Amino acid sequence: MRICSPQLGLNPNSILGGEVFDREILLGLAKKGIKIEVILPKGKPYDHNIKNWHITTLPVKHFPAILANLIFIPYFFRVYAKRQFQIVRLHSPRYLGLGALIFKFFKPKVKLIATYHQFRESSFGPFSKIVNNFWDHIICDSQNVKNKLIKIYGLSSLKITVVHNGVPSYLKPADKDKALIKKLKLEGRIILLFMGFFITRKNPLFLLDVLFKLSQKRSDIVLIFWGNGPLK
Repeated sequence: MRICSPQLGLNPNSILGGEVFDREILLGLAKKGIKIEVILPKGKPYDHNIKNWHITTLPVKHFPAILANLIFIPYFFRVYAKRQFQIVRLHSPRYLGLGALIFKFFKPKVKLIATYHQFRESSFGPFSKIVNNFWDHIICDSQNVKNKLIKIYGLSSLKITVVHNGVPSYLKPADKDKALIKKLKLEGRIILLFMGFFITRKNPLFLLDVLFKLSQKRSDIVLIFWGNGPLK
């Protein structure tokens, strides 16, 4: 099995959610023996020691996202001519979907797998509904996104698989910081933690509803928000 995965970045030191997600997915697939054809902008850092990754670089490093389709299209064909792949995996159909569809028009046997981490494609109106029916399969990381895709685009539920995000191996239980517990008066409390940006897309206010419902049954629960943003 060989997969083509066009990327805007795969920095091994990145902490950006989308980049970390793609890096871990492609690393996991490579460990299972699947060949990955990665297309990256010029000069973007990546781990050179990963077996089964083959990197093809674009001639440019920076370009407007709206031009990504035009830039990537010839490289789909170039990579396919050298090492035929069976699947094109799209991290963001919003930016590279049109290019992938043009490629599939000429190579109809290649499957297109689209990934949705959030739902923002509705801004494209009727065009989005047409495009989303061309994906061979869709993977999203929440039931909420799946429900929106079905409702707004009229897609079959059988065409969409929900794969929830995992937890990296470096996040594991450890001894609690006694000084911090004392400072925040958390002794004997059950602690819920939100760590991230305080923005609508991250939906931190949802946790206030969760806390309210839990507090109806017990009084030892504390919710900590750790971060910053316009919803602070």
